[in-house]
Amino acid sequence: PISMLCRDTAIIHAHPYPFPAAGDVNRDGEIRLNDAVLLAHLLSEDTGTEITAAGIYSADCDGNGLIQMLDLRWLLHSLV
Repeated sequence: PISMLCRDTAIIHAHPYPFPAAGDVNRDGEIRLNDAVLLAHLLSEDTGTEITAAGIYSADCDGNGLIQMLDLRWLLHSLV
């Protein structure tokens, strides 16, 4: 939704981007199984998946700049 857009240029241009919680894809403050499910939907290109820019940033669990199956594997291993 449009209300989730960030308009603060200090945050937009910040480096590193201020969303450090790798794996917290739904941005609820906890890393749980539903984060892995949301990441799986994102990876499968499910068009019904609603994810914020912060969630996409947090989906890059291994910090390599790509969102891929390795991130899902990392997330699942962190839950075990």
